[in-house]
Amino acid sequence: FKERRELILSSEELKQKRNRINETLKTADKSEIEKRREEMKELSNKVKESDKKLSDLEEKLTELSLALPNF
Repeated sequence: FKERRELILSSEELKQKRNRINETLKTADKSEIEKRREEMKELSNKVKESDKKLSDLEEKLTELSLALPNF
């Protein structure tokens, strides 16, 4: 459960950072826009990886909880 919590926090932090960069794009000049777009691509990839790990972990936890007998 600790790993799940850490993955959720990490993913949320990455999403917040991506959103902040997106906000700066609205007022940035062209040279900065290209730089920020690259950052956003990297962050988006990290978010996807984190979400995938979280999904896999939640699937494993669900499988484990279904295997436990209900007393």
